[in-house]
Amino acid sequence: MAVRAVHEDVKLQGLSSDPKPGGPNGALFHVIDTGELYVCHEGVWTPDRRLQAGLKDVAITGGTISGVTVSGATLDPTNIYGKYETILIPASAMTPTTTNGAAYAETELATNDLMKCFYLFDTTTEEFVTFDIVMPEDWDRLTVKAKFYWAPSDDSGAVTNTVEWEIGAIAYSNGDAMDATQGTAQVISDTLLTSESAVLHVSGATPAITVGGNPLLGDLVTWKISRNVGGTDDYGADARLFACRIQYKAAHAVVAW
Repeated sequence: MAVRAVHEDVKLQGLSSDPKPGGPNGALFHVIDTGELYVCHEGVWTPDRRLQAGLKDVAITGGTISGVTVSGATLDPTNIYGKYETILIPASAMTPTTTNGAAYAETELATNDLMKCFYLFDTTTEEFVTFDIVMPEDWDRLTVKAKFYWAPSDDSGAVTNTVEWEIGAIAYSNGDAMDATQGTAQVISDTLLTSESAVLHVSGATPAITVGGNPLLGDLVTWKISRNVGGTDDYGADARLFACRIQYKAAHAVVAW
């Protein structure tokens, strides 16, 4: 049986067939063969949902574990949490580039008076918007993916037409030059739906995006979005971009500043 380390508060561990001993309030019991975690409260062991929701076991290659001390072992830090989180960036948080920037617009939906803000991306000239975020501190600093929330600007297309969205990013640490080249941009193609401009379109996920600039904890990350009109995009009118959603993997503990 491979030795496995879990959260640092785990005090007891055994197999699912073992009786759980008594323990003080807050003690944790790790079931080795199932990966379950239990917390003790007034002598009663119940599943510890706090850890199950956010943590995976950390595999140890070689070495030993005693109490909360791991020695002579190689840990895989990308599996500490093993969960994915997302960040939604609305069009209102984006800025058009001065050179070939997409046009910002707003509209009120006719029946229910709901406001929508968006950027209009041309069908022939590649246009751009950018936005800045500091990625959450639990980000594993590896690749991310993106999805796009958009719609055609009119009903002149067909369900055989596609729109291609492109996104890339660059991370800046303290003291880094800001006018730097972003990492390799990735493209996702999405097909027009039957109702065209009347319905929201949500693209699939892009291929994995490598953020340029060797991202570090607390870096400012600048993202650049365009409509990839030089690819297979063949919808002959403006495309409206409402939002972009970034997915990242959480793999680091967040500590107080």
